Amino acid sequence: MRLLDVLTDEEKQKVDELKLLLMDAFGDKQRAIIVSDINEILDSARARYYEMLKASEEQSATVEFTAKRKESLAFKISNLINRRRLSKLSKVASL
Repeated sequence: MRLLDVLTDEEKQKVDELKLLLMDAFGDKQRAIIVSDINEILDSARARYYEMLKASEEQSATVEFTAKRKESLAFKISNLINRRRLSKLSKVASL
C-alpha cells in the first residue's frame, strides 16, 4: 500500500494544489514552506495508517486468542465425552 492510497480525497486535493503552487513558486523560502505543508499532510496520513495497522494487529490477536480458547473448550468437551463413553463401556464390560 502506498502512502497516497491512505490519503482522504480532501487531503489528495490539497496535496495536488500544493504541488501546483510548488511549480509556480519563485524563491527557495516559498518552496520550503510549500514542501513543509505537503510533508505535514503526508505525515498525518502516515500516522493514521500506522494507527490503523496497529488496531488491525490488536484485533487479529484478539480473534486468534478467541479461536484458541474455543479450540481449547472444544478439546475439553471432546475429552469429557470420550471419558463418559469409556466409563459406560467399562461398566457394560464388567457386567
